[in-house]
Amino acid sequence: MYLILGREELIPEEDVIGIFDLDNASWSYLTREYLARGEKSGRVKNLSDGLPRSLIVTTKRDYLSQLTPARIATRRV
Repeated sequence: MYLILGREELIPEEDVIGIFDLDNASWSYLTREYLARGEKSGRVKNLSDGLPRSLIVTTKRDYLSQLTPARIATRRV
């Protein structure tokens, strides 16, 4: 199975480590530091046109999506 993250981005479900709600997770200093390092190194791919709602951590790279974690979990092909 694949998860649809938005902007025609599909990832294998078995590569997913976690899907995090940025409304809650971004309060943490560690999350902000993790994202800053990931963006600097090019590991984070931003799929959001505006404010991202979720962080998807995978074995290969991380994604910022405008979809909520609940919406991503229901979008499978």
